[in-house]
Amino acid sequence: MGIFRTLDGDQIWTVEHGDCRDVMRRMPEESIQCVVTSPPYFGLRSYEGLPPTAWADGWEGCLGDEPDPRLYVAHMVEVFDGIKRILKPDGVVWLNLGDSFVGARWSNHKNTGGTRRERGGKQRHSHYVGCKSKDLMLMPHRTTIALQEAGWWVRMDVCWEKPNCMPDSCKDRPTKSHEYVFLLAKSAKYYYDHEAVKEPSTWKRRNNPNWARARAETNEKKGCGNRNAKSGGFTAWQPERGRNRRSVWTVATKGFKGEGAAHFAVMPEALAEICVLAGSRPGDSVFDPFCGAGTTGLVAATHGRKFIGAEASPKYVEMAANRISRAIHRIPRLTAGGIDVTIANELNNPRFLRHGIVDVDRMPLQRVKKIKTCLYNEDCCDGMQRLPDACAALVVADPPYGIGNPKSMYNRKDDKVWGGYEEAPTDPDGYLAFTRKWLAEAVRVLRPGGSMYIFSGWTFEHLVKLALASHKDLYEVNHIIWKYQFGVNTKRKFVSSHYHVFFWAKDGARRTFNLECRFEGSERTKEGRSLLYKDLEDVWVINRTYKPGQNKNQNELPEAIIEKILAYSSDPGNLVLDPFLGGFTTARVARRMGRRFVGFEINPEGFDEKAAEVLAI
Repeated sequence: MGIFRTLDGDQIWTVEHGDCRDVMRRMPEESIQCVVTSPPYFGLRSYEGLPPTAWADGWEGCLGDEPDPRLYVAHMVEVFDGIKRILKPDGVVWLNLGDSFVGARWSNHKNTGGTRRERGGKQRHSHYVGCKSKDLMLMPHRTTIALQEAGWWVRMDVCWEKPNCMPDSCKDRPTKSHEYVFLLAKSAKYYYDHEAVKEPSTWKRRNNPNWARARAETNEKKGCGNRNAKSGGFTAWQPERGRNRRSVWTVATKGFKGEGAAHFAVMPEALAEICVLAGSRPGDSVFDPFCGAGTTGLVAATHGRKFIGAEASPKYVEMAANRISRAIHRIPRLTAGGIDVTIANELNNPRFLRHGIVDVDRMPLQRVKKIKTCLYNEDCCDGMQRLPDACAALVVADPPYGIGNPKSMYNRKDDKVWGGYEEAPTDPDGYLAFTRKWLAEAVRVLRPGGSMYIFSGWTFEHLVKLALASHKDLYEVNHIIWKYQFGVNTKRKFVSSHYHVFFWAKDGARRTFNLECRFEGSERTKEGRSLLYKDLEDVWVINRTYKPGQNKNQNELPEAIIEKILAYSSDPGNLVLDPFLGGFTTARVARRMGRRFVGFEINPEGFDEKAAEVLAI
């Protein structure tokens, strides 16, 4: 039995019912980029209702129920032989394994005389060959050593720390609050995206720039220290770049109860997310031979990866399928492989070829339903004229605010801000004419029932509303206040630390508004407050994104605010229009979330660099 879901005819995820070895035999060789899995632990839990399976050594039973730890290790090696066949040469495996102790009072093995514990199916055994009573069995390490001997590269034993671990009544050892996640590779060279899983840099005395500078001067005088031979100076600390992820991951466990069935060993989504992002690219295939409740599939699908899962329990197959399906509809971040992207500075400019673009004819916008992402370096008022009527489901616009030189207001360093910025007219009449001109084209392109979000500063926000109100087919939905974390320094007035976001829509059809796209009505904060209600409030507290030391636009929107807008007011496959690309934030987010996109940017400075970032998604 297989369960399939597709997007635009492309298979996105599959959950197969059956023994994972049988499922893998039907899969093509070297077809999987990343495996993320948590097999049944040895001697810890028995899942009722599963038929016994035959193994190569002649034993029959379920993995984890073996009467001897050496059998379990041999069966794990047998499973990994199948994984090695389907894994790409540069593929990786993330293997989560827990440990257990020898010496409990009960067991569910007929050959040890034990009886099954009713609730949860937990089990332990009184003795094993080579293990004494109360011994920690070191099953994760026994297994990975055997895999190492079978030809696998064991690259890291990550310690998964559980801050909310189960209490332990034992008084002669520490409470166990960790498990292991092993990174294994098929070859010495493999794919690992360390940038995707960087963690924030810590701020300690040795990282303090003032202290480090003084220390460097002292070391230089003494002829010691960590001098960088290539630069001739001491390596600077750059906290904004983050640091390589460490080998201890603190991730809380989270229970899950499906429809009519509970799963007692659910991998946290945050744990699976690190593994999927580090071990695969968007469009790659991820596999979990022990799918369980489908956490790996849920994370893979929402991050634009294809997923194949194998699960022996039919009730868990259904549970996993329901979880993945709901996640895709609630957090639509699907990015099917092979998305077409057209970058245009001038329609006949041969520099397209530098980005690997093949389709460079003059009519991409006339075939807008076939194009996934179009980026144009031209005036939006000219470019939008080529767009068909009523083709866009959502317009997100952050036009110039008509405030003169924003660089001087925000104390930015000129060498890191792209030049060529063209400000809108700074007089009221000129700004109103400018707004009416681009807005007329945006409204024409917006389909009936489509939504429009327009950002504005306080200087001319009344003129933006005046221009909106002049369109009789538009109506106001919300006036949103975006509160950010810093404002312009002032001495004789209050600091302005917010922008206006005008949420309007077009008459003629039902407006898209995905109510539970980010939170379900039952989800609560630690204080018991509804997360959904909080997310629906019209004051949005979202911090700006800092980019110290990086090239940037004059004023860039944070991705978090665009993700929220696209999640509520559009669906996967919809066309999103941004007349003022700026820092290309909306283009990046739309591409990640599986939306088609058309955007315009009049400034040629940095256009190639920003467009390349979109291509890399």
